[in-house]
This record gives sequence, C-alpha cells and structure tokens, in this order.
Amino acid sequence: MHKKKNINCYLFIGFFIGVIFLQSSLILSSNKKNFQIISEKKSSNEYVYYEPITINAIATGVDAHNWTWAASQPWCSGSGTWSVPYVIENVTIYGKGSDYCLIIQLSNVYFIIKNSNFFNSGNSKSGILLYQTSNGTIINNEISNNEGNGIKLDRCNNISVYNNQVNFNSESGIILHFSNNNTISENNVKNNVFGIYLGYSNQTSIINNTINENIQGIYMYECYNTKIFINLVNKNSDDGIRLSICNNNTITNNIINENNDFGIWLSGSYYNLIKNNTLIGNRVCIGEIGCVGNIIENNLCKNRSPDTPDTDNTNDDNLFLMITLIISFSLIGILLLIILFSKSLKRNSD
Repeated sequence: MHKKKNINCYLFIGFFIGVIFLQSSLILSSNKKNFQIISEKKSSNEYVYYEPITINAIATGVDAHNWTWAASQPWCSGSGTWSVPYVIENVTIYGKGSDYCLIIQLSNVYFIIKNSNFFNSGNSKSGILLYQTSNGTIINNEISNNEGNGIKLDRCNNISVYNNQVNFNSESGIILHFSNNNTISENNVKNNVFGIYLGYSNQTSIINNTINENIQGIYMYECYNTKIFINLVNKNSDDGIRLSICNNNTITNNIINENNDFGIWLSGSYYNLIKNNTLIGNRVCIGEIGCVGNIIENNLCKNRSPDTPDTDNTNDDNLFLMITLIISFSLIGILLLIILFSKSLKRNSD
C-alpha cells in the first residue's frame, strides 16, 4: 500500500513539474526578442572562426597578415583593384570576447566584405573595425550581439555600408568617427544603444535604412554636409534623430514615428534643412535650442496625445525577469512539496 502511495505521489509531482516547464517554454517562445539563437550555417562553402581576423595592409615580414596573406586564405579572393577587388565572403567569426571579429587597417585598395557573420566581440570594441581605410564595401552581412559596436569606421573615407543586419550590439550599431564621404544605406539597425552614430564625420549619406527600437535612432555630433533621407526611424526610446553642433545638413523624406522623446532634436546647429518628413506619435515632432538659420518646412507633424504611454523597449526584459522569478519560486515550492511528501511517507511507513 505504501509503495503504491509513493508511486502516485511521484507521478503527481512529475506531472506538476512537466506542466510548469511546458507553460514556461510556451511563454518564453513568444518572447524571442531577448533570445537571439546564433546557429552556424551548414553550407559547405562557409568558413567558421573562433578568433578574430586582422588585416594590416602595410604589414611586412614573415607571416605578416596583409592583403597578400588574406588572398591566400579560403575566405578571400581578388587583387585589390577597382575591377577585381579583394572579396571577403562566406565567413562566420565568433569573437568570443576578443576586441574585434574583423579589423582592416591602413588600407586603400578596393575590397568587399559580404555574406558573412560577425558575432560576440568584446571589451566595448566592434564586430567589424575599419581604421584609416578607404575604398571598401560592407554588404549583406549580419553583425550582431557584439559587446560594443557592430560596425565602426575610424578615420575612413569612401566606404559603403549596405544592406546589413546590425542588431543587438551593446553600443552603436554603426558608428563613424573622423570619417568622410561614406554611405550608409538599406541597413536594418535595431536594438542597439545608438542606431547610427556620427562623430566629427562629414559628407555622409544615410539613405533608406530601417532604424528602429534603439535607445537613440540617429545621433550626429559636429558633422557637416550630411544627407539623411528616406529612412524609417521609429520606436526608439529617446529621440529619432538628434543633431548637436551640426551645420548644413539635410534631413528629408524620412518617416520618424513613435519615438519616446523628439522626432528630431537640434542643439547648437546652424543652417540645416528639415523638409518633407513624416513625424507622427512622437512626444514632440521637432525641437531646437541654440540654433540659427535652420529651415523647417512642409513636415507632417502630429504629436502623440498626452495620455499615450511611452514606448519602453525594456518591457520584454521586465517580462523575462518576471517569468524567471515565477519559475524560480515554482521550483522552490515543488522542492518543498517533495520534502514534505517524503517525510509524510516515511512517517506512514514507520
């Protein structure tokens, strides 16, 4: 009789545990935003590395990791000319906490980085870093889950960043620093601190990107003659576009909706053109302070109503914390039940 009671009790406990974990799994599966599963591709032509790759164009000597060395690797081909550029492709690099996944420095030959993945760099650095480099194209890559920036151009010119997925990086998705005459177009930039950050960088074209659910959408500091047009800049938890000490820039034909603070905010910025933008559901459409000569015209503006709650990108994090606490307390309760049942059964058997 006691053995039968034991079996029934354990079956009940097992069933209860199963129900708890099944419900938790269903809830978590509906909240995939915070759980980015990185799986390696199975294609036979992809090369996977678990350490960073460095290319220093002026390096010399035995085992120098210059372009000649890179072209001898299975993931790189070409000769660095305009018609036959070096092409880095079909490579996945897991930085595993290293400063970078891929760094190219001191280069002025023509190159393309395409169809590749760059994950998990660390130390507040970047998935891809180009330093004092020109004549490059970064196209059709995923650069995500890096502890720092996704893509960084530092003192670079004539670089095109096109059609990349740049998500879930802990600092900027795409950052330009002291870099001029670059193009950022058709990228999906989501869930970073800054979607796109430009500092001391001039004559940049930011075209047709989707820049959603970051803390700051586009931020520019001391930048001149930059064009921002035909972008979607929505649901960022601070401003959509912010200019600080920026002159002679053009912001036109963008959709800038449902950002928590300003759609567009300018401070200390002169002679910028802001025209033909759609700004709906922001706290304030457009604001400026300490500015001179800005032309703001023909924008469709509709602030959100005062009783509309702010869009907070931390809601999913709070949900995850709540679920974790529920599961933890449930497991503790189950453990206590098991102990109590065991003691009760022991007393009955005595």
